[in-house]
Amino acid sequence: KDINRGPDASESDQWGVTPDPGLLVKQSDSEHERFLKWRAARDLTVFDAETGEVLSTPPVELLEEEPRIDGYVDRALMKALEHLQSQLDAGA
Repeated sequence: KDINRGPDASESDQWGVTPDPGLLVKQSDSEHERFLKWRAARDLTVFDAETGEVLSTPPVELLEEEPRIDGYVDRALMKALEHLQSQLDAGA
């Protein structure tokens, strides 16, 4: 299955990434909005246009073990980490 939706793809064509059974984490609209804010802040790096010097980077709290912003916890990431840890614990 192609990860990218092709320009000629129909609405019924499958594309993208789909979680394994039991690993889907649905977000509410407010969770999704907080995720987008967290992601934008996390990815923000400001450079000086003339020197290329980094003027600012994401705040340290965005790089913590449990990513949070305004009470947001990335439940999908936490679910993935729990699953990976269970695989390691089982010796998979």
